[in-house]
Amino acid sequence: MRRKIFTKANLIKMRTMAEQGYGAAHIAHEIKSTPGSVRVMCSNMKIKLRHTRGSSWIPRRWITFRVSETTFLQLDRYARQREMPVQTLVAQILEIMTKDNLFDAVLDEVPLQPMLVEPEMVE
Repeated sequence: MRRKIFTKANLIKMRTMAEQGYGAAHIAHEIKSTPGSVRVMCSNMKIKLRHTRGSSWIPRRWITFRVSETTFLQLDRYARQREMPVQTLVAQILEIMTKDNLFDAVLDEVPLQPMLVEPEMVE
């Protein structure tokens, strides 16, 4: 079952953020939606959004990339079976790959050396 994005709480959050001057991209990031969907819903609810050309606020966790038509159709079919947007499915796949360090298994390449992280200095 699809998660409802535009709940009463999120609609209140959208109105409040719009009144504070936030744009569609920032609001969408907060409620886990897309800027286009936020714009449409705000228009339907007569909520005025700040007009931005090439918004200076870009959520760091958004990645845009192209895949082949075949890949997209397979991802879309799998996402529909799970009743979720294809974007959510791809995000979950990438999150799990990263969390479980599955890059080498997926890419089938020689493992990279682990990154050395310097401990933070404590005063």
